[in-house]
Amino acid sequence: MTSVFLTEFAEFLESVILSTDPLLITGHFNIHVDAADNLDAIKRLELFQSTGLEQHFNVPTLVGGLTLDLIVTRQSKRIISSAPHADYLFSDHTAVLCELQVDKVILDKSQVSYRKIKSVDLDTLKDELFNSHLCQNSHSLGLSDLINCYNEAQSSALDRHAPLITETVLKRPTFPWFDDDVKSAKRLRRNAEKKWRRTKSHNDFLQYKSLKSSTVLL
Repeated sequence: MTSVFLTEFAEFLESVILSTDPLLITGHFNIHVDAADNLDAIKRLELFQSTGLEQHFNVPTLVGGLTLDLIVTRQSKRIISSAPHADYLFSDHTAVLCELQVDKVILDKSQVSYRKIKSVDLDTLKDELFNSHLCQNSHSLGLSDLINCYNEAQSSALDRHAPLITETVLKRPTFPWFDDDVKSAKRLRRNAEKKWRRTKSHNDFLQYKSLKSSTVLL
C-alpha cells in the first residue's frame, strides 16, 4: 500500500509544483522519516528532493519516538517564518505547530446588478399593466408610438415591482480541484437536502445521505 501511495503522491506533486502559488503540505504520512534504513523513507526523501521540496519537521511526533507528521514547502520559496515545534501529547500524537509568512491575497471587486423577479406580485403587476396607457389607449396610437409605449409601460412597471439592485462583490480565487463535476455533485446534494427537509421522508434522507457521502469523497 505504501508503494501505491508514493506513486499517487508523486503524480499529485507533478500537478501542483508548477503552480506559482505558495505551497504547503502537511499531514500524517505514516512513513518513518527518521529511520535512515527504511526503504519507504528513502523513496519519500528522493521524491521531495526531485521535486524541489523540503521537509521541515524532524522531531518525534508519535508516542515511541517516531516522526510521522510532516510540514513540507518549496526549497526555493520558504513560507515558514519560525521553526516548527511539537506541542504536548493530547493523544498518541503531538500537535505540530508553525508560523507561516504568507502575503494577504488582494481580491478584485466587481459590480453585479439583478432584480428580484420571483418576489413580484403577479396579480398586482397584471392590474397595473391593464390600467396603463398601453392597454387603455393602444387603439389610438400609431406603430412607432405603440412600441415606445409598450417599452415604457413594461420597464416602468418592472422598476416599481422589481427595482434594479447593484452590489459590489469580491472575485474569489478559483481552485483547480473545484471543477464542473464537483459543482454538479454539490448542487445535487444540496437539492437532495432541501427535498428531505421538506418531505421528512426516510427514502429522501437515504438519497441525501448517499449524495453527501459521494460529495465528501470528491
